[in-house]
Amino acid sequence: MTTELRHAPMREDFIRGSDMVSLMQGKWEELWKIKMGLLGRKDLRHEFNVRLGSFTETFNLLWLQEYYEYDFVPQSTHTKMYGSIKLQGTLDGEDRDKYIGVECKHTHSRNDMDYMLDYYMPQMQFYMYISGLPQMVFSVIFGNKHECVVVSENKQYQSEMLYKIKSFWEYVTHNKQPQDYVSEIKQSIKDNIPINGKVKRDASSSNSFSIAVDQYLKSEGAAKVFEQAKKDIKAEMKDNEAEIYNEFVSVKKDKRGSIRITKKG
Repeated sequence: MTTELRHAPMREDFIRGSDMVSLMQGKWEELWKIKMGLLGRKDLRHEFNVRLGSFTETFNLLWLQEYYEYDFVPQSTHTKMYGSIKLQGTLDGEDRDKYIGVECKHTHSRNDMDYMLDYYMPQMQFYMYISGLPQMVFSVIFGNKHECVVVSENKQYQSEMLYKIKSFWEYVTHNKQPQDYVSEIKQSIKDNIPINGKVKRDASSSNSFSIAVDQYLKSEGAAKVFEQAKKDIKAEMKDNEAEIYNEFVSVKKDKRGSIRITKKG
């Protein structure tokens, strides 16, 4: 059985960026114990993927600088008070001329950007709030492939985030242990976070969209049959033939080798 390694317990009087995923997911019990100095943080120094990520972060920033013309100052730390609660975080980088931050991640090749955005959105919205930056580049290495998007701040999301921070901190202030619970930001709020300047919309209430989707789904099978029939008709033509036909269609091959089917009548 593998023993879980942890740092020595140490009371913390602030909320940090790395707390935000647990806090927004409602995983409060362990986080509270860490803040109260009852439980040490997990020691991830011996985790291969964590060690690898610390090396690829530097390359990630260099890649952004070379191919996307950003000039990030690495390890940019910000502190902000929310009432009596101290909020603190260290961005992976900050381009002070373009007024944008960056968060770098390295994950496995089977992962995708939608999942990564949803999982790490609490951390990025927290960083934008404490830094005052309106946007962050989310730069992810998937195995050996790279993808990045620009995430914009969302005031409604941040308002929900601050409410949860305040609620959690009440337990710390009053030395009262919380219970874990299932917490989820409304999909409509998440949809309104601009990614590369664009948002999502649930069009379920649009009659025209619903009708079009219904027609699309009903005709999908017919469209596949139609496309296969075209391929089969064209396959009938031999290399030495310029045209084949019957009473319904004419199939002609032009000088470039393209085959066109024309209905008769």
